[in-house]
Amino acid sequence: MSLKGELISNVHSRSEENRAFRLVWIVAKEIFGADKALESLPESGSMRELCQAITARFNIELVTNQTPEWAKRESTQAVLIYGPHTFHVEPYIILSLIERDDVYFVAMESAKQLVPESMKDHVFSVIPTFLAKDAPRRSGVAGVMQWIRRALFTNNTEKTVREIRASNQQALQRVALLLQEGHVVMIFPCASGDIKTDRWYTGIGTILQSVSNTAEHVMLQPFNLTQISFRRLLREMRSRFVKK
Repeated sequence: MSLKGELISNVHSRSEENRAFRLVWIVAKEIFGADKALESLPESGSMRELCQAITARFNIELVTNQTPEWAKRESTQAVLIYGPHTFHVEPYIILSLIERDDVYFVAMESAKQLVPESMKDHVFSVIPTFLAKDAPRRSGVAGVMQWIRRALFTNNTEKTVREIRASNQQALQRVALLLQEGHVVMIFPCASGDIKTDRWYTGIGTILQSVSNTAEHVMLQPFNLTQISFRRLLREMRSRFVKK
């Protein structure tokens, strides 16, 4: 099966397994033409070429068209890329820009379930503690959002806060080892906003601490999308893939 076929199959499987995701997928198909967007992707090609086709639909302008030395195929520079996951397409953008194959991501389990089989070993799952079964229940709108996130992202996982923290710690230690070996790792420390001022969690610090005395050889590379909005992305999808 092609990478495109795997991606489409994974989306369908996820919608069958998770009712909340199924509702999101139905809305995405009917209103924004998400299914047609996937079908428009090339039938063959590498993971990088697939990601380039995905990001081409967003008309993203790069700060520079020059590939940095650390991103070239022959590089062995250890790089920790960090940025907000505002649009949830950031991993595809990164993969479209980097020539190297040794790129790994720290992301939620739901993201790992959607990527092609060849990329699953490159995704290390973490879970926000507010999704734990024993996490304090919020009230009002925050409580509703917490319920929606649990339904959409946990896939009925019944883990406690302690279990989640232990699992997350293990994942971060594993990617720290990858950095020590000279690979590229990307982590999303905040959901949106300015990566310099928004609230961060402990992922980056934990990784660098685990790298130990070799941390000085790790390059820190910020990543951000500017002059673009989620609303604009949806408008472009609708205008391109939904019949008028």
